[in-house]
Amino acid sequence: MSGAIAAFVSYNSADKEFARKLAADLESQGIKVWLDQWAIRGGESISDKVQQGINTSDVFIVILSRSSVRSRWVKEELRS
Repeated sequence: MSGAIAAFVSYNSADKEFARKLAADLESQGIKVWLDQWAIRGGESISDKVQQGINTSDVFIVILSRSSVRSRWVKEELRS
């Protein structure tokens, strides 16, 4: 297999510090990480960018917490 594995990280904003640390740890191991904080800039369509991130990732990681299981965004990302 050539190239780095790409991982999409789904989480609730209440868990953003943990998500950022996880993403940094994964990248330090050579895994390319899609994290909304890093991938979406002001003015861009959040839905389009999220879908693009999911479509171009090899792995989908969801951070499960009390906040994430109630999150509309996390549920939408899981459905995708």
